Amino acid sequence: MSKREDINKAVLGDAPASASPTPLRPLSVPFVARIAQVGAQGLLEENQKLKAERANGRVVLELDPKRIRVSKLSNRDERGLNVKDAAFLELKTDLAQSGQEFPIKVRAIEGDAAHDFEVIAGHRRLKACLELDRETPGGFRVLAILDSNTAELKNIALKMYRENKIREDLSPYEYGRMFRKWIDAGVFKTQGEIATATRLSQPSVSVYMAVHELPREVHAAFGDPRLISVRWIHELAKALKADEEAVLELARELAKANPRPAVEAVFEALTNPSTAAAKTRRGNPTRTESFKLDNKVVYTFGRKEGRFSVKLGRLIDKGLQKELAEDLQDFLRGWLTKRMKGRRP
Repeated sequence: MSKREDINKAVLGDAPASASPTPLRPLSVPFVARIAQVGAQGLLEENQKLKAERANGRVVLELDPKRIRVSKLSNRDERGLNVKDAAFLELKTDLAQSGQEFPIKVRAIEGDAAHDFEVIAGHRRLKACLELDRETPGGFRVLAILDSNTAELKNIALKMYRENKIREDLSPYEYGRMFRKWIDAGVFKTQGEIATATRLSQPSVSVYMAVHELPREVHAAFGDPRLISVRWIHELAKALKADEEAVLELARELAKANPRPAVEAVFEALTNPSTAAAKTRRGNPTRTESFKLDNKVVYTFGRKEGRFSVKLGRLIDKGLQKELAEDLQDFLRGWLTKRMKGRRP
């Protein structure tokens, strides 16, 4: 018995599709029997209706999320499936509190001992249900529509695309990643074919793919490539073409910055790498401390990588500045002489 027959039996039982009720004979059949015959007719019609709905992919099943595998054409970036992601956490909380309002879409699969189905649409909902299944005593079931019209990869790919396009919740990076997967898997051969199938313009498809295919150093500089705007791709590409080495070097520095700059600042820096690098070299003290008297700043002390700076406030006049400079130098000479003894080679 095939997987599809197993599903049919689970949904509809063993009721034969060709069964027909005994014709009603009002004059010879008792009233109670006629009522039973009418009931049987209704059950048969409901049974046939369920079969039609199942054939058209409209039967909602309650499944173990662990038995559903992720599609290799999944268009969702892993960051969007992370329990630390705010939007994902909100979805998970809503499912736990209010239940699953919209079923995911799955197709039956063969030859996978660990899974019975593959998700077609609803990767985030499936991941949230998997998390809840792990945390909930007795498990957490996922509602799924059995989609019988996904026999080929092209249908699967376009169903995923349409679902996300309606919700408009994929980033340019994720669209570009999805289109690259389509081409690599042979679903579509060219960007032009993708444009025709999705009804996007070919330049739009190209821009999405360009966001995804920026160097990994540039992605890391932004922290999350899903934050990269399509409006920036032309200037980023122009900067990379002019001096790729300088842009990538600066991108690596920005990726290590703490705190991380705002994404707009990262874009400005990467598209003007020489200016940004000069600013980085000049820099400002990373740590500053101010000393106050009567709530007025007397001086501000800054330090960074072996450099020290003292900025005096307005309370220190020229006479005090001169005296302070002399005393400060005397102090440094004495302090360092004492500390450095025995350390010199």
